[in-house]
Amino acid sequence: MLDWDGVKVGGGGGAGKFLVEWRQRHSLADYNTAIKIANAARSGDLRVLQQIGGSTSSSRREKIGKIVSELCDEEGDRPLHYAARLGHGEICEYLIKNFKMDVNLTAHSGKTPLCFAANFGDPNAIESLINCGANLNVKDANGLSPLHDAVIGGDNKEMTHSFLF
Repeated sequence: MLDWDGVKVGGGGGAGKFLVEWRQRHSLADYNTAIKIANAARSGDLRVLQQIGGSTSSSRREKIGKIVSELCDEEGDRPLHYAARLGHGEICEYLIKNFKMDVNLTAHSGKTPLCFAANFGDPNAIESLINCGANLNVKDANGLSPLHDAVIGGDNKEMTHSFLF
């Protein structure tokens, strides 16, 4: 497994074979750039993302976006999930639009970034994800939709309102 501050790339049995195949598909420079993007997504540093995005060709941005999408923790949460959970709507939007990350990327729980934003984030993150085409009707492994997550998530009526109006 390749670590990203305690977060792993890929998983499952046959990790040695996975690493060899992964290394054949990706350069060390692209991996290092992906780590910088992942850290910026977690910390909410849009400036770093814009610097990387502005100095990278669109085809390479898409390739690096795929690498970033492979980085996950033990629950399968990826950098886009972290950004959504922490309410970094601009970060989510930048990753989706510039690094072609899947707005409906699922964690092992079946939760998408929109589910995390609804449960932990803020209305701006929800709005950004919806504007990027997030599926409002997706259900996680427990059968909960993002609306359920917004209602369960706490006191913020504004988040629930984002789904209803």
